Amino acid sequence: MESQRTLNKESLATQVYRMLKVDLLNMRYTQGSRIVIDDIEQELNISRIPIRDALQKLSDEGLVVKKPRVGFFVAEFTREDIVDLFRVRTLIENFSLSYGFKKINKE
Repeated sequence: MESQRTLNKESLATQVYRMLKVDLLNMRYTQGSRIVIDDIEQELNISRIPIRDALQKLSDEGLVVKKPRVGFFVAEFTREDIVDLFRVRTLIENFSLSYGFKKINKE
């Protein structure tokens, strides 16, 4: 008998991390707003432990700010932060292209 069910091999924390990261990048949460773990817990019908683990990982990446005994908040970025990010990205992309073109065979 063939089973049609498939298991997602990623941990719940990893799945929640990916979902929250997409939500943050799509601006589902406004900058500086509190991320309410209870709301996510009810929405996904899972325990708070994988949610906290996911938020901690997002905090490590700088997308979320953890305030001890208060909670997690969406990081706030200034205009200068965004300009700096694009400057660094431009430098990395230009270097990558110039390095890559040197490795291409002329044929």
